[in-house]
Amino acid sequence: MYKGLDQIRKIRNRFAHSHKSLSFEDEGVSKECKELNLIDLSSLYQNQNPRDHFLVQSIALANQLLILGHSLEHAEVGKDFRLSKIVKG
Repeated sequence: MYKGLDQIRKIRNRFAHSHKSLSFEDEGVSKECKELNLIDLSSLYQNQNPRDHFLVQSIALANQLLILGHSLEHAEVGKDFRLSKIVKG
């Protein structure tokens, strides 16, 4: 999951910090999008363009994070951690 988040970050930063206009069809962006393989959809999307691949893989990762979040239990102050060690006051 971390690798997928890191790949999405790199693609996002490529767009955010570029001094020229970019598209998902640019060679570097297209290559990084193709490297996103959180779920195998090759049988469904034979000729998927890089932008759609990025979107589908990003949504898959978001769903994984959502499912993981629902499986976690909430921490309890005093039992799982000491709030006084976190908040300086």
